[in-house]
Amino acid sequence: MIIGIEVNYQRAPVALRERLSFFKEEIPAALDLLLNNHNGTLPRVLSCDLHDQDCLTCPRAKFLEAAILATCNRTGIYGLGGCPEPLVGFLARYRELKPGELRASLKVYENQSAVEHLFAIAAGLDSQVLGEPQILGQVRDAYELAQRAGTAGPVLSELFRRALHTGKRARTETELARHPASLASVAVELVGQVCSESASVLLVGTGEMGELIAALLRKRGSHPLFISSHVLSRAVAVAQQWKAQPLAFERLGEALAHVDVVISATDHKGFVVTAPQIDDRPLLLIDLGLPRNLDPQIRRLKGARLYDLDDLKAISDAGLRQRQQEIPKAKEIVRKETENFMRWLREQRATPIIKALHHQAEALRQEQLNWALPKLGSLDAHQQRIIETLTTRLVNKLLHTPTQQLKALAQHSESCEPFTLFQRLFLEGQRRVLVGTRGSALAQAQTEQTLRQLRKLHPDIEFLTQVVKTTGDQGQTLTVGAFVKELEEALQRGEIDLAVHSLKDMPTELPQGLAIAAVPKRADPRDVLISPNGRSLEKLPPGARVGTSSPRRAAQLLALRPDLVIQPIRGNVDTRLKKLEAGEVDALIVAAAGLERLGLLDRVTEFFSSERFLPAVGQGALAIEARAGDIFVLNLLKSLDHSETRAAITAERTLLQALGGGCRVPIAAYGRILEGQLVVDGLVASPDGKTLLRDRVYGALESPDTVGKKLAERLLAAGAARLLEQQHL
Repeated sequence: MIIGIEVNYQRAPVALRERLSFFKEEIPAALDLLLNNHNGTLPRVLSCDLHDQDCLTCPRAKFLEAAILATCNRTGIYGLGGCPEPLVGFLARYRELKPGELRASLKVYENQSAVEHLFAIAAGLDSQVLGEPQILGQVRDAYELAQRAGTAGPVLSELFRRALHTGKRARTETELARHPASLASVAVELVGQVCSESASVLLVGTGEMGELIAALLRKRGSHPLFISSHVLSRAVAVAQQWKAQPLAFERLGEALAHVDVVISATDHKGFVVTAPQIDDRPLLLIDLGLPRNLDPQIRRLKGARLYDLDDLKAISDAGLRQRQQEIPKAKEIVRKETENFMRWLREQRATPIIKALHHQAEALRQEQLNWALPKLGSLDAHQQRIIETLTTRLVNKLLHTPTQQLKALAQHSESCEPFTLFQRLFLEGQRRVLVGTRGSALAQAQTEQTLRQLRKLHPDIEFLTQVVKTTGDQGQTLTVGAFVKELEEALQRGEIDLAVHSLKDMPTELPQGLAIAAVPKRADPRDVLISPNGRSLEKLPPGARVGTSSPRRAAQLLALRPDLVIQPIRGNVDTRLKKLEAGEVDALIVAAAGLERLGLLDRVTEFFSSERFLPAVGQGALAIEARAGDIFVLNLLKSLDHSETRAAITAERTLLQALGGGCRVPIAAYGRILEGQLVVDGLVASPDGKTLLRDRVYGALESPDTVGKKLAERLLAAGAARLLEQQHL
């Protein structure tokens, strides 16, 4: 059952909301404590209304997944469990309140009502300002923080993905967010209506309203922006955040002659701008101050257009009325998306059983064919195909009715007894999981490493390997996703249940319906040099031929040794080593992780530190991919997910996506956790190694996407945009 509890602006005073609020940094620890609540970490504080035993020891009280949605107007907890009381008890105890103190201000949602409420929140229907855009980002933050904490399993992950989809639909398919409703949005909308994107803006005031206006202006366009405050250091700080020019308060008068717009939102006593200070020229002035900041006599000037709070309130009220007209359309979107999710949720009860039934039937078909075909004597290819087709059609016909009945039961039966009975009758001891892998020695080695872990964790399940030949295995390595495309297609067709990839081979965009279910702990991310005579990079002779087909490796090699000759070399590790032994190259650059998995680390001549030689995005890490809706498989893989590695590679992949690069562009990145912080190095280079742009960003472990984007922005600002543009020509 999906449970949601919430305290929001409609039911609780600000003092209580403040006590129950969460900072981003504390949410992962709180989520971890919530899911481990049943081992005695939190005292038992209440009993469940639904039964007499202690709620925290009751099986129905156990939560498998959880997420916290925290904004200035609400604190909500969503969980996958059987009873809402533990969430109430957790929130009360975590914030040192008595459960009774929450009752009057708390709303509980269960199953469909919880889903519908979250979707309405994402759509902006439950916001203090109808349709406000910030809530969608806050829902995304809640989802990402739960992922980082490892508490968003398959159900809540799908729930939050669909909530975000619902929010986007409500904003693109209705006019809900297109009419300004807050004073800040009205002010910025007014600037957009009256002025061009190149119009210069002077913003007076750096309080909450001023910062919001600066953010909205930056989101709207690239206005030249000047920010002034009574405290110059405050103006400098806010200007730096929003890429603006700070302006001393004493210089406001001289700045008026050079700007197109003045927006004032400060608590200054008296007017910050008076009528005599303004020349007779077009100028838009917006006064958000109370008392007023701008001289009302400005209205008498021919070129000036002055709007105060009363003017903006009238516009805001009109915008709100227009938004309210869109509520029925947005509610219909929420209703349909809720129905779709509930249908999906019900189907998950039957999906593992249907899949297991088909796997079992196919295994039996193959077993009987293996018995019968040798006894039939010599058969030509046509006869064999007929027998194959006959047996396949027979199995499909026999399974059609039970498959449809299972799907119908999932939609209409609230009881689990039919599914339990079906499993006992037909599937006892028959759970199998098909694991897809490429055929190379390295791919099979890393898949086997993953299988050893899964078999140890789940000894009752049979894991079978299925080799899938990819485009990359056929030598077409320039194709995007060459080493994963066919595996992903097999996943989508249901031919395999999961696939093990080298994470650096995966494009940043995943196909529809697939998810990276687990990222195990990263192996050694470094690059290494192999030379037959044991020479290090510095001791290679001038003009030595170094084998690599990676533009990233080539650029960094040439930056260190411009005299080297880069020799393109393709194939798996064994093929490359044979070419080295045959004298086709004088040295090789390969990944340490691959050699380690193949037991070939003894071949390494030199390890390159990340300070000297930055690895590829995701190098050393594995990604286990599965279907997003396959709850059975996703739960199997959850224990393999390493949260620190996932955070690091998420930041790296976000950087790569923001830069718009791929495997054919010299881009490198390496993220790791140092003293509780996420640290990411990034590099963009010219192919000849003459230009290397490198930077480092520190950030919160819970916000890897933010860290990756920030690093990309810094590299682009430093000249990476020009480098990348040249390489895409």
